[in-house]
Amino acid sequence: MALIASVVITAVDPYVSHYLKNLESIKSLGLVMPSSSDYVTFLAAIGSIGGVFIGLYYAAIASVGGAIYAHVPNDLRNLLAQERYGNLYIRLLSFLTVLCLLLIALRLSGLRVNHTAILVVAISAGFGVFAFVRLGQRVFNLFDPTKLSSHIFEELRDALRLVVADGYRWQDPSFQYHAYKQASRTLETLETLVDMTAKEAHLNGAPMVDLIKDTTKFAVFYCLEKRKIPTDSKWFEQVYIHQDWYRTGDHHLSIAIETGTTISPDSKGDRQWLDDRLHKIIDECLKANAAAGRWANVISVIEHVQFYAKILVRAGCIEVGFERIRSVAELMVDALVAAPASGLDSQQTRLKLAVSDSIAALPISFALEVRQRIQALSRRDIVDRLGEIDWYSAASLYRQGFAAYSVEQLEWLAPRLAFEDAIEGEVVTPIWYQADLVMRPESEAFVKSVAVLVDQAGDLYSRLISKLNNDQSRWLAAAFSSRQWEYWNKVERQSLVWTNAWNEVIRERKLTGLPWPEFDINEVNARLVSAKNATIELMAKQICDLAFEERPESLPDYCGQFLLMTGEASLRALISSNSPLFSRLFRNYFYGCLLRFDKLRPANGQGKRFVQQIKIAASALFDLMDISGYALLHSQLHDDDKLWAVVRTTWDDYLKVESSDESRVGWLCALVGVSESGLGRLPRDILRTTWRRLVDQNLDLRFPDDGARSHPWGRRDSKHIKHPSALVRVIAADATMARYDGVDIFVACYLKGLKGADALDIRSKREDLLSDVSSESSNEVGEGESSI
Repeated sequence: MALIASVVITAVDPYVSHYLKNLESIKSLGLVMPSSSDYVTFLAAIGSIGGVFIGLYYAAIASVGGAIYAHVPNDLRNLLAQERYGNLYIRLLSFLTVLCLLLIALRLSGLRVNHTAILVVAISAGFGVFAFVRLGQRVFNLFDPTKLSSHIFEELRDALRLVVADGYRWQDPSFQYHAYKQASRTLETLETLVDMTAKEAHLNGAPMVDLIKDTTKFAVFYCLEKRKIPTDSKWFEQVYIHQDWYRTGDHHLSIAIETGTTISPDSKGDRQWLDDRLHKIIDECLKANAAAGRWANVISVIEHVQFYAKILVRAGCIEVGFERIRSVAELMVDALVAAPASGLDSQQTRLKLAVSDSIAALPISFALEVRQRIQALSRRDIVDRLGEIDWYSAASLYRQGFAAYSVEQLEWLAPRLAFEDAIEGEVVTPIWYQADLVMRPESEAFVKSVAVLVDQAGDLYSRLISKLNNDQSRWLAAAFSSRQWEYWNKVERQSLVWTNAWNEVIRERKLTGLPWPEFDINEVNARLVSAKNATIELMAKQICDLAFEERPESLPDYCGQFLLMTGEASLRALISSNSPLFSRLFRNYFYGCLLRFDKLRPANGQGKRFVQQIKIAASALFDLMDISGYALLHSQLHDDDKLWAVVRTTWDDYLKVESSDESRVGWLCALVGVSESGLGRLPRDILRTTWRRLVDQNLDLRFPDDGARSHPWGRRDSKHIKHPSALVRVIAADATMARYDGVDIFVACYLKGLKGADALDIRSKREDLLSDVSSESSNEVGEGESSI
C-alpha cells in the first residue's frame, strides 16, 4: 500500500505543484519550496517518530500481556493481538513510516522534491500524534479482558452471514458446516473469557455484566436471524438419533443382522445449540454476581434476559422463551435461598427483595408479549405474506418473517409449487390450501402458548414460592405471591383474546383431514380459576406470618395487600357460592384483620385525633364484619349453611360466647359505637360501597325487576322477591342499591344478640333491618310467594 501511495503521490505531484504555484494566496505568503536536504530531513524525522510510536505501543502491550495474559489460554492472547483499534493504528503508523522511507528513496534516486508528499505526510503525522494520545489512554482498558470481546461477536456475525438466506453459498452444506465450526471455536473463546472473568474478583462485577449485555445483544440478533436459516442447514449442530430395534424397518435390520453391526443412527440438527451455549454464559454471570452479593448487577442482567425473552416470543419461540425464564428464575431463587440472612431494614434485604420482584415479574412481561403475538394472528396476514413469496427463489420464503415451525412447512411446500410453476406456467395450488398448511402449525403453537401461560407458569411460581417458604425468606416468598396474583389477573383478561384467535384459526378452515389441535376455552378458563384460587389461598396463609413481623417502611406492605385481596376473593366466593374456597380463606382473613387492627390502633390518647386513629385501625374490622354479614346473607340466598357456619364458628371461638366471657363482646360493641360516632365517612367506606354494589348486581341478576311495586305510587324503590329467606327478601327488595350493607346485617343479626351487647347502639337503620326481617318472618311467606 505504501509503495502504491508513493507512486500515486509522485504521479500527481506535477499537477499539484503547478496549481499551488499559480495561487495568489501562496505567493502573497512568500512561501518557498524546501531544499533537498530539508525535504529528506523532514521525511526522516516523521519516519523516526512513527518507529518510536510503534515501539512504545508494543512496549505497553507487552506490559499488559505480561501482567494479565501470561497464564491464560492462547485464544485469549489472540484477542489481545487482534485488538481492533490498536491494529488499525499500527497499520497507519507502519504505512506512514514506510511511505517516508520510499519517498526518501525516490528523492535519492534523482526525482525532484515532492510537494504533495509534504502535505500528505504532515497531515498524516498530525493525525498519528493525536491518535497515539487516545490509544495510550485505551491501553489501560486492556487490563480488562472483557473490553476485547467485540472481536468475538464480530466473528460470530461473520459466520452467521454465511448461512442466512442470500448469504454467500448459503445452501452449500460444506460452507454451512465451516461456518458452524468457525462459530463454535469463537464461542469457546467467549466461554474461556467468561470463566476467567468469573474467577477474578475485580472482573466478575460490572465488567462481566457489560460482557453479558453484549452477549444478550448478540443472542437477540441471532434469534431474529435464525428464521432465515434453512431448517436442515449444517449450521445447526448435528445430534445422533438412535433408533429402537423393534421399530426399525426390516431392510435396516437385515443389514445389521447380517453384518453383525448396529443400526446406523440418524442425524438431526439441534436448532438450539448456539442459544444454549449463550444461555450458559449468562447463567455463569448471574451465579458469580449472586455469590458475591452484587444484587444490583443481577437486576441489570435480569432486565436483559427479560428483553431477550420478549424477542423470542416475537420470533415465535414461545416455549424456548419461557424455558429461558424458568432457568434464570430457578437459578436465582436457589442463590437467594443460599445467601446469608440479613435484617429486614438492611440494604442487602432490600436488594434481594428487588431481585425477587424482578424475577417474579418475568412471567408477567412474557405473558403480555404472548398476548400481542396472539392478537396479531391473522389468516389475512398469512395470505398476504404467502402472496409475496417467489417460489422460484429459494431465499424468498425466508424473507417473509414466518416462525421456524411455519418455515419448515413452507420448505416442504416450496419445491412442489416451483414444479407446478415450471410445468403449468403458474402456481395451481390455491392460496387457501397454502394458508391452511401454514395455519396448522400456527394453531399448534397457539395451543402450546396457552398451555405455557396457564400450566407451566403456574407450576413455576409454585416451585419458586415453595423454595422460599421458610422464616428467612418469608418476604421474598411474599414478593413472588404478589406478582403471581398480578400474573393471573393479567392472564385472565386474555381469555377473550384467545377466543378471538382460535376463531381466526378455525375460520375458513377447509383441510379438515389435517391433524388440527383441539382447544376448549371453557376448560382453559376452569384451569385458570383453579390456579387463581390456589394463589389467593396461599396469600391468605401468608397474612399472619407477615403480620407478626415489624415491617420497615422500606419494604412493601405485602400483608396489607394480601389481606385486602383475600377480602375481595372471599366476597366473590360468597357470591359464586364457593363454600370450600370461602372456608379456606375466612379464618386467615379473620385473624389477619384482628392483627391489622392491633397493629394500627393507638396505645392511648384522647380527643379527635385519637378517635380518628381508632377509626383508621377499625377499618380492617369493619371489612371483616362486612364480609361476615354478607356470609349470612349468601348462606340463606344459596341455601348453603356452610358459608355462615364457618363465620359463626370463628366469631364464637374468638368471642368465647360459650364461656360467658363478655369482655371481647363489650370492646367490639364499644369499637362499633366509637367508629360510627360523629359525622363523615368511615375509612375504606368507598371500598365497602364497591362490595355492596357487587352484591346488589348479583341480587339483581338473581331477582330481575318484574315491574311490580309495593308502594302505592309505583316508585322504583322496592321489588317483589320470591325466596324463603326473610333476610334475602328484605335486602333484595330495593330496586336500586340495597339500603343495608354487610356490617348492618352482622351487627343487627349476630352481634346484637350476643350476651354483653345490650348496650350496643345499633342505630335506627339497623333497627329498621330487624323490624323488616321480623315483619317478613311473621308473614310466613314460603318459596314461590312474596310480600314486602
